[in-house]
Amino acid sequence: MGWVFGDLCRAQVASERLPGFVPLRLGAYFTHDHAVQVDLVATAPSERLLVGECKWARVAGATLAKLRADAALLQAELGTRGAPLLVLCAGFGETDATVDAACAAGDVRVVTGEAIARGEPS
Repeated sequence: MGWVFGDLCRAQVASERLPGFVPLRLGAYFTHDHAVQVDLVATAPSERLLVGECKWARVAGATLAKLRADAALLQAELGTRGAPLLVLCAGFGETDATVDAACAAGDVRVVTGEAIARGEPS
């Protein structure tokens, strides 16, 4: 189920118009040493990076912390500039207070399973 949900998340993100971000390439990514796998990575002409994690279950602060660490690692490996756009795909749409606060601050975008099923922007 995990890889299917990842494919659906990538398709959803590709179909959305994200402010200031036009993806050139979108897919999953493994770091050079294969130590880290990231579910959702996109690059843009502006050299900005989109990094996302796809979780069928509840998305919590620990997932957001891992996403931030993975984004920093990818920025260093790929040599991108600017703050990365962070996306969490939450299959059940459930998030904790840490993720909710980051969303409210505009630090992360959450895409829900419901939005994916309806094919509408989240």
